[in-house]
Formats: sequence, structure tokens, C-alpha cells
Amino acid sequence: MRTPLFSLLPFTPLILAGMIPMKDSTTIIHTTITIPVAQHTPIQHPSPAVTTHTVIVGGPSGLIFEPSQLHAAVGDTVHFVFLSRNHTLTQSTFDAPCVKKEGGVDSGFVPTDKETLEGAPGFTVTVETEEPTWWYCKQKQPRNHCTEGMVFALNPTTEKTFDRFLENAISSSPNSTSPSESFASHTTIPAATHTQTQTPAATSSAAQWDYGNNNSSTGMEPGTGLVKGWNRNANPEACNCACLCGASGFPAGDGVGAFGGWGGAMPAPW
Repeated sequence: MRTPLFSLLPFTPLILAGMIPMKDSTTIIHTTITIPVAQHTPIQHPSPAVTTHTVIVGGPSGLIFEPSQLHAAVGDTVHFVFLSRNHTLTQSTFDAPCVKKEGGVDSGFVPTDKETLEGAPGFTVTVETEEPTWWYCKQKQPRNHCTEGMVFALNPTTEKTFDRFLENAISSSPNSTSPSESFASHTTIPAATHTQTQTPAATSSAAQWDYGNNNSSTGMEPGTGLVKGWNRNANPEACNCACLCGASGFPAGDGVGAFGGWGGAMPAPW
């Protein structure tokens, strides 16, 4: 008796499985691994140190800048301290040391009676180039300070030395003139910027005075520009004038019974 065909169908896969070999199967597993990126911290480079150089102008040492030359890096500051009597810091050129450079820095006249650094007026220049710059004092009363050697060099070179600059100044004509001789010019130039640390009273260039002709006739005290002698309480035998003296300096009682004239002040001739 035959087995019906339909009764074998459920077993067909089993028969086929035994008759036909099955291929091995491979399962691919995808795995994502996240690796954190290291944080980058920029390296901080310290700013170059800024140096402040101090230069003394005039004072007990006479008509001189101390030191008369120096080398400073870009960004450094040069602080000029003014001592007695009445000087300037004025920019010039190597070939014309005693003539103000057009558009150059000029502190203007800085009158002071200070003999020490404490409380003395100052003027600060910030160095903005390594190129040399040249400076002088433009005071001409009672004599020309520049032709006396009152000059200063910032970053002089081996070709243009301070000694040659000084020689040029001394050999200059004492009557060399500069534009705007009497007043400060605060024009910023590429070579330097500047800050005046203490504003002095406004002043003009000193009046000319003939010491030789006035000392004997008026009793002028040598080297001061002041005349001793007052109208002491309207005493007609006393001096009837007070020349080159400040208006605030008159003693009590002076001028009683007098007439005419005007209290005032004139710059002393230094």
C-alpha cells in the first residue's frame, strides 16, 4: 500500500536537510566606539617686560641730560624729570641738533626750582621704534643751552653716535631758531608718544637782561635777576620800585602813599 504523497510533505524539509548540506552563516556586528578628543589649551606666552628709564634734565649738574644717551626697547617708557631752572625736551634731528624737528615732540618750557627728584615735574615718552631719535633743550637765556651741549640721544647707532650728535650741537650757530620756540607742541609722531606727568604753570621764554649794565646801577643781586630795595612804607629815600618780583611777594605796608605802577611778575632770566 502506497503512502499518500501529501502525508510526506511535512517531513520534506527534514529530508532535504539531510540530503543537502547547509552553508555556514556569518553574523557581522557593527560596534561604534567613541574616543574623546583631548582638550587643547593654548600656551600663554608672557608679555615682554616693560622698562621705565629715568633721565634727569638740568639741576645741580648743570646744562645736561643724565644720562645723555640710552638704548630702550619698543614699548619702554622714558621719564624725563625736570630740575631747576627752566628747560625743555624738544625733538630735533641728527644733522640739525638745535632746531626743532617739524612735527616733533616738544615739552615746552618747564620752570621749576626743584633740585631733587621728589615733587619735580616730569614728561614721559613711550618708545615706538628702534630707530634713533634726537633731543635737546631749546632754552636760550641767558645762553643757548643746546650749543652748550645740552642734548640727548635715544637709541643712537654706530653710524650716528651720540658723540657726533654732540659735536654737531656744539658747532651749531647759537642763533639757530625753531618754529614755535616759546610754547609746547604736543604732536604725536611715529617715533614716540608722550605724557606730561605734571602740568607746569604757563610761561614764555625768559626776557633778555643785561646783567653787566644793571648790577651796579640798580643793585641787582648777581645770578638772581632780583633787585633789592623796597619802598618801605613810603620812605622817599628807599628804592621806589621792585623789579622782576612776584606780585604776591610784596611785604605788608609797601606801596603806602605811592601812586602809579602795576603789581605783576616777569620771568627770571634763566
